[in-house]
Amino acid sequence: MYFTTVTELSDILFHGWNTNSWTDVLIAAIIICTITVIFEGLKIAKSSLVIYNRSSLSGSGHMEDHDQESEVTSSQADLLSSLRIPVNTENSRIRKTVLFLLESVLHMFNFLYGYILMLLVMTYSVWFLLAVLLGSGVGFFICHPFGQRLIAQYSSRRKTARSCHGGG
Repeated sequence: MYFTTVTELSDILFHGWNTNSWTDVLIAAIIICTITVIFEGLKIAKSSLVIYNRSSLSGSGHMEDHDQESEVTSSQADLLSSLRIPVNTENSRIRKTVLFLLESVLHMFNFLYGYILMLLVMTYSVWFLLAVLLGSGVGFFICHPFGQRLIAQYSSRRKTARSCHGGG
């Protein structure tokens, strides 16, 4: 097999998805490019969910982390203990399970999208390969700043929580 620039392809991913002209190839390439942009967005969505899961569920652990890092005087400990909100472990466990299930579903969609894109490239159409590459670049360009912003928010939230507990 080798990459080709032919415009006549039959049964690309599904029975009946054929290209017979440059217009058909262009429409297919736009669809493939869009699928690839969505793939990049799903990767960021999954990363965002992981970050959200860490930040929301590790909030109760900040005090313990800080206690191990530096000494806290007894007056500071009394003050900080009054600020502690007891966490309902059952609600926390349910929330953690739901978030993990959602993360698992996003992982499945990412996996599915990845294989669909691989199959499209394996048609050995240069136009489909270029559409996947272009979609990946555009998707990264659009979605990556959102992921970076979330990482920055997560790290600043952790630093703020640690500094509120007396140092960090």
